[in-house]
Amino acid sequence: MLKNLEFWKALNPVKDFRSHKIGNSKKKVPSKASKLSGIKNYAGSVQSPKDDTSSTIAITTTSSLSSLAPTIELSENIHIVSTDESNAIYYLNTTITDLKTNYNETLPLLLDTGSANSWAYNESCSSDACKAVYRFDDSKSSIKTESTFELVYSGDKISGDLINTSDNNLNFSIDGLSLNNFTLGLTDESPSMFDDYKVSGIIGVSSSSSSKNYISQLYESNLIDQPIFGLSLVSSDQTIKYLNSNNKQSNLPSDYGGLVIFGSQASKLTKKFTEKDLVVYTDISDNDNSYWLINVTEITSHNDSASADIASDRQALIDTGTTGLALPKSDADSLHSKLFGSNLVTDNSGNYAFLCNDTNSNITFTINDHDFNLSLSDFKGNEYSGSGLDGYCASKIQGLDDNDYWILGAAFLSKFYTIFDLSKKKIGFADSRITTYAIKETPKVFSSETVSSSSSTRSKNGSHTSTQAKSSSSATSKSNSTSSSSKDSGARDIQAGLHNLIPFQCLIMVLAISIFN
Repeated sequence: MLKNLEFWKALNPVKDFRSHKIGNSKKKVPSKASKLSGIKNYAGSVQSPKDDTSSTIAITTTSSLSSLAPTIELSENIHIVSTDESNAIYYLNTTITDLKTNYNETLPLLLDTGSANSWAYNESCSSDACKAVYRFDDSKSSIKTESTFELVYSGDKISGDLINTSDNNLNFSIDGLSLNNFTLGLTDESPSMFDDYKVSGIIGVSSSSSSKNYISQLYESNLIDQPIFGLSLVSSDQTIKYLNSNNKQSNLPSDYGGLVIFGSQASKLTKKFTEKDLVVYTDISDNDNSYWLINVTEITSHNDSASADIASDRQALIDTGTTGLALPKSDADSLHSKLFGSNLVTDNSGNYAFLCNDTNSNITFTINDHDFNLSLSDFKGNEYSGSGLDGYCASKIQGLDDNDYWILGAAFLSKFYTIFDLSKKKIGFADSRITTYAIKETPKVFSSETVSSSSSTRSKNGSHTSTQAKSSSSATSKSNSTSSSSKDSGARDIQAGLHNLIPFQCLIMVLAISIFN
C-alpha cells in the first residue's frame, strides 16, 4: 500500500454509491501481495495530518486584462458557483422565502448533476451535519405536504416530506431567479457522510424533466427560454478580474468556484467561455436514473515512453457531485500502471500515488470522434510527507469494486466548458476554455414576489450572520472540521515506518437510491 500522502483534501463521499467506505485514520490494513506486477505495496497504521499541503486551486486575480479578454456580466441567468476551501464541493446559495411571514433562509445546496431531486434540512434536524449549517424553519407556518420521500446513501437512509412551493406560498430563488412552483424535500435526517460538508442539502440537476428537477421547472415556469445550463468550473490556470456594478475593481469572492449559466445563453456565450467557438455534443445514453451518461469510445494513456489503450466503449457518468474521477478498479489499475509503471504505489484497494515530479503523463478521452485531454496536473492530488513517501502525490482517480461506470467529476469538468441540454438529451464539451476573463456584477433584480432585503436571514443559532456557507476549519481534509477526527482521510503522519495509501477523499454524489411515495 502507499506511503504517506498529503492529498485527499478534495474527495470525500457525500452521496456515496460505493460498496466500501473510505478508510479512517489509524485503520490497519493487512499487507497483500501486489496485484500489479512491479508495483510497490505498503501496509501499516497512519495518523491524522498535521500540515496542509493540499492541491487546492490557486486563482490569479488582476487589475488589468488584455483588451481581448471577455467580460461576463452576472445576471438572473448567470450565477457564481461557490466552492469550499479544498474545491471538494460546488454549491449554489439558494433562498427559500415564506411570502406569508417574510421569513427567509439562505441555504447552500450542493449542485448535483447526479441527483434528480432536491432537498434541504428543516429546523428539526439535530444531527451533527444539520447543526453546522443553515436550515429552513418550517415551523414558522403551516406547511402542506404532497407526499413523502426516502433516499438511501450507502446504507444510510433519510426520509422526509415533499412540498410544493406554490401550495405553501413559498419562493425558491437564486439571486434574482425566483421559482414559485418547485417540488423539494424537507428532512430532519442526514446521512453520516454529510457530516463533514457545510451544505444544507442538494439541488438536483439531472437529465430528468420532472417537477423535482430544478432546470426543467425553470423552463416550465418560463424563467428560462430553453432547458439548458452551462458550467464553467474554476481552474488554476485562470486569471480573473472582478468588477462591481459600478465597473470598479473589487475582490473576487473567496469561495468563487466558477459560473453556471441557465437557458440559451449557455450556448450563446460559448465564444466568451472558450478560445475556440467549438462545442462537441454527444447523446445521453438511456438509463432509468436520469444520469448524464455518455459513451466514451476510447481512453488512452500517454507518458514519455509510450501511448497505450486503456479501455474502449465505456459509459461515463458526468457528475458535478464527484470531486475527482472514479473508475472500475480493473480499469483504474490498468490506467495507473501504464502511466507510471514501477513508480506507481497502490494499496490494491483502488488508491494510488505517483511521483510528484512526473509532468508528461496525460489521458485522452475520445467522445463522439473528438479527443479530450487531461494533463497530469488535472488529476494530481496533494503530496505526501513522512517516512517512505516523500515526493509522491495522490491520484485523484480512484478504482471502485462493483462499479460499471466511469465517473467523471469536477477534476474532469474543470478542464472544459460543459453544456447540459435536457430537451435534446445531449452534453456538449468545449475543450479550449478561456484562461483570462473579467466578471462584472450587475444590480440584482428581484421578482415582485421576492421578499425585500430587509427581511433578515438568521444563522443556525438564530443570530444574524452572513449566509455564505462555511467550509471545514481544517483545509487538509473535507471529511473533518478538526485535524484530530478519526474520519480525517487526508494525508497522514507516519506512526510506523510504513502506512496505508489513504484514498483521495472524493465527494461522490451519484447513485443514491430514491423512493417516493
